[in-house]
Amino acid sequence: MPRVTKRLTKIRVAATAAALLGLPAAHAAGEVQLENIVVTGDKPATAPYEAPTQGSLDAGEPQSVINQHFIENNATPAANYTDVINIAPSVADTTPNGKGNAESLNLSIRGFQDGQFNVTFDGIPWNDSNDFTHHSTSYFTADTIGKVTVDRGPGTAAQIGNATFGGTVALQSKDPLATHNVSPSMSLGSFHSNDYSVQIDTGTLPQAGDGRAQLTLTSINTDGAMTNNSLERKNVFFKYVQPVSADTTVTAVAIYNTLHQNVSQFGATLAQMAQYGAHYSLNTVPSSDAYYGYNFDDLHTDFEYLDLKTRWNGVRLDNKVYTYAYYHKINETNDPSLSLGSKGLYDAANGNALAAGDPTANDVAGQKGYNNYRSVGDILRAEGEVGPGTLRGGIWYDYQWNDRVLYDVDWTLGGILDPNGDYNGYQRYFHDGLSSIDPFIEYEYRPTEALTLTPGLRYSSFGRKIDGPVNPTGGAPVSTNNTWNGLQPSFYALYRLAPNASVYAQYARGFLAPKDKLAYQPNQTAAKLIDAQHTTNLQVGGTWKADNLTVSADVYHIKFDNFFTYASHGAAVVATGGGSAIFKGAELEATLVVGAGFSLYGNYTNNKQTYADGTQVQYAPDGTYAAGVIYDDGRLYGSLLAKHIGTTVQAGNNGPDGGNYDISGYTTTDLSLAYTFKEPAAGFKDIKVRLNVSNLSNNESIYYVYGATLSGTDMFMTLPGRAYSLGLSADF
Repeated sequence: MPRVTKRLTKIRVAATAAALLGLPAAHAAGEVQLENIVVTGDKPATAPYEAPTQGSLDAGEPQSVINQHFIENNATPAANYTDVINIAPSVADTTPNGKGNAESLNLSIRGFQDGQFNVTFDGIPWNDSNDFTHHSTSYFTADTIGKVTVDRGPGTAAQIGNATFGGTVALQSKDPLATHNVSPSMSLGSFHSNDYSVQIDTGTLPQAGDGRAQLTLTSINTDGAMTNNSLERKNVFFKYVQPVSADTTVTAVAIYNTLHQNVSQFGATLAQMAQYGAHYSLNTVPSSDAYYGYNFDDLHTDFEYLDLKTRWNGVRLDNKVYTYAYYHKINETNDPSLSLGSKGLYDAANGNALAAGDPTANDVAGQKGYNNYRSVGDILRAEGEVGPGTLRGGIWYDYQWNDRVLYDVDWTLGGILDPNGDYNGYQRYFHDGLSSIDPFIEYEYRPTEALTLTPGLRYSSFGRKIDGPVNPTGGAPVSTNNTWNGLQPSFYALYRLAPNASVYAQYARGFLAPKDKLAYQPNQTAAKLIDAQHTTNLQVGGTWKADNLTVSADVYHIKFDNFFTYASHGAAVVATGGGSAIFKGAELEATLVVGAGFSLYGNYTNNKQTYADGTQVQYAPDGTYAAGVIYDDGRLYGSLLAKHIGTTVQAGNNGPDGGNYDISGYTTTDLSLAYTFKEPAAGFKDIKVRLNVSNLSNNESIYYVYGATLSGTDMFMTLPGRAYSLGLSADF
């Protein structure tokens, strides 16, 4: 059982001919995409191909690229994108229910929390409406992702999204294969987990104008590492690429996802862990607040886009129209912690005791509700050669409508509306409309063959309108309409030292509008007094690549202006702070091929995040590092990779440091083994057997302070412990 003390435990290398001609490698024709080189037989692998993460020769800020080769060998089809990127420098994430078995709870990059950075899918920003966070189990499965880029900075002016200031996690879908292929797979593992999927590629279809399509069907089921936290998930991914002419291509993507999960809302107390085990969550007792039958979510989502790429009079145009939706049915109890045993003479809506003779006094109380939203948007980009450089411009527009309802119920009486609740039993009932309009322009100026200077400017405009009969912070009707605007300048210099080496320096400003918590508070004028949050980023670094070594390093200094946090004071939500915080550090990642099929990988970051008074920013690790060995001979693949997440300060009610806890850092080690049988039988291209073991040392440390009981007792999450997954796949 865990112990708690004051310290709780484009990647591109230019072709040789281009280098001889003196052309800048970033713009040379005949580029070689090293991360896409296919290794077969006993051909020695390259460092860019084997690297779990690697920098980019063409980026003007720190990036870590994770290629498809690593994803396919180290992530099960059930994994979330958060599980994939956890290996990257400065990234911290753990899912307490096991990889892919629940949403991420504590994802951070350089100490910036989810909601303070973008996540994009094929260049499209997507996020929840209330605080710009992301539901990691709700759209994409690992077997549909071809590449991920963790961009640790606001990007250039062309980087769009509501939370550019903390960086961007850019997910890129797989492309349909040029040859026909059917690839079924299955895996069985810990927590009674089973995953089944099939990927079908049509190959190039001459009868359809050389169009290509890919369909992936995935089914995921698990009991989960936490007690009675099961998950059932179905996912459909479809992608079609249609060449129209030599200059024009149309791409269509459609995703549909359904999810049922039993989920605890608050973690577990130390007393519960001592009595029931480190992974206690929900139980099977209908008279208990922790009954799994009262704590569950039903979700379905979809994500679609249509992309037109063309060239006209020397101008390259890219227009992408999209929509995505999230429909969430909420079912929960007031206090799954069992601190009250049951409703316990408690009226959850008001915090008042019920009369001892009230017939519902010992019933289990809770809530039902829904959170439904849909976004529609368009991204237009254009670029062309102007003088000694490339001029780019465009505009992003997104509108999202969101309905949020939550009402009190009596679960003992079958989930009927609770007669003891105020405001006709409703805790919230409102409609939220969000609009984003971001025009941008930048010029990639090349004064010499090796030097690129790129100034840019993006104008960010974010609006939020909330209307409804029940304000979640006070119960009264709410009607508010606010807009936040700002200019986001950026500039970077990229110098190509050689075809395989580059250095850069960047200045950029990031933007984030206030969360909805301020917009619907009773004192509506306060929302207008709070400016958007901004970051000012200064970064320098470089990348060097060769067949046997890839290495990237950077140092950064980020000033977080208008850093405020939210706290409840009676019926009002008040923003405190408004000062500044400093995020600074150094990052290093490298992969070295040592020979005989073996490669060594490591990354190290020193991250320091402090408020104006010098104290550590909450939930921000003070550093991360990873190390391991990889073997790959084209048939046998193996990796042993360890990741360490540093110490964090986390808020609680009963911590020894003014309510805060110092949570000690932790290390987990993952093992992946895979063997591919080449052409094992007629009709088969290959058969692959794979074993993945996460958290080899069975570390079950407390790593997260997550809420409190109604009586104020702090609750925690632990690491999920060791887990196995044995998989089989084929191509034919």
